[in-house]
Amino acid sequence: MKRRGSVTNVTAQRTLEAITTKELPVTNYQNAVKEFLRHCRIKGLSPETVKFYDKELKQTGRAFAEINTPLSDIRKIKTAQIESFIEQQQSLNRAINTINSRLRAGRTFFNFCLRKGYVDSNPYEGIQQLRKRHEVGATFSKRQLKLLLNAPDVTTFIGLRDLAIMLTFAHTGIRLTELTSLRIKDVSFDEKGAINIQQAKNRYARRIPLTKRLREVLKAYIQERGVWIPTFYL
Repeated sequence: MKRRGSVTNVTAQRTLEAITTKELPVTNYQNAVKEFLRHCRIKGLSPETVKFYDKELKQTGRAFAEINTPLSDIRKIKTAQIESFIEQQQSLNRAINTINSRLRAGRTFFNFCLRKGYVDSNPYEGIQQLRKRHEVGATFSKRQLKLLLNAPDVTTFIGLRDLAIMLTFAHTGIRLTELTSLRIKDVSFDEKGAINIQQAKNRYARRIPLTKRLREVLKAYIQERGVWIPTFYL
């Protein structure tokens, strides 16, 4: 009997295609977001990063609903819907930074969906971040900064605390979240002294040397709190 080199029967060909073609699972937007956030936590992303994704993807979902984007099946969310989302956000006078944050979150989320096989392409591909004109923000003059740092009453605990906070900002340039996460053990007075930033935004700890004045103020503040500092550090 002569062996056939290919399937010629139309019905048989369609059956073969149905068997070999893997259909994407139907997943709605809300469930996919929940799974993505769970993935972020398991991956070990910082709570602030997970909170960022949660907030921006929820806001994006609400906007999608307002422009009738099909949320019951994320396979149906295409680039055209992302462009409509941008136009809708602009019509609401959302800040460029806000829109760009939601675009970044959405792109990362759909990359996850692509890896999971929920979509066959990322609808954010080809979508560019909105351009923003960069301007130099207002800053304190040396005179203003001096007046500000001289304002706290250092004869009181609150005044000493406020000065320690302001000096730390002024002399190190650390972020607010980094300062609020500082612990006594993160401040070192050996040699010239340093602050060890453990909760950095990029998850890489770093060490910032202390200036002479900041070292003196931090020592006074920590001692006022009742924490013992070895005499060889004084």
